[in-house]
Amino acid sequence: MGGIAFVHRPALCQSQISRRPRASAPQLKRDPLGRSEPQLRILQNHYVLAVHNVRESAKFYTEKLGFELTADHVGWIFVARDNCMIMLGECPDDMHPSQLGCHNYFAYLRVDDINAYHRELQERGVESIAPIADEPWGMREFSIRTPDGHRIKIGQQI
Repeated sequence: MGGIAFVHRPALCQSQISRRPRASAPQLKRDPLGRSEPQLRILQNHYVLAVHNVRESAKFYTEKLGFELTADHVGWIFVARDNCMIMLGECPDDMHPSQLGCHNYFAYLRVDDINAYHRELQERGVESIAPIADEPWGMREFSIRTPDGHRIKIGQQI
């Protein structure tokens, strides 16, 4: 006859409980400011960007900004340079970024030589929309606009 079998296990007595090893509380690492660090870490960030013409956008990132094409799928092209990946998704009917006002900034790229990257972009015909300048928050920065109308701020710590 089918059914549920119950297995009787004797309860642990107090002396058995006290002899069990206790689990130690996990030790949190501390950063230089004394804050606890999380156990899981964000390893890298990628930007997902809606564009009207994915091929033209990818051409700008590869030819003008020095990115490399890393993936080409129907409706998607991924480009990367060093530790930065931008996932371009074709959305021809979406709102144009120029309609977003100041909200069309999508990235802040930190570089190790802002002056050299600024020169490189100028030589490739990329126009700065904000001149290179030292900011009070300790960064040297400039801004550019993509042909799609998205803006990128580029900076280096000074």
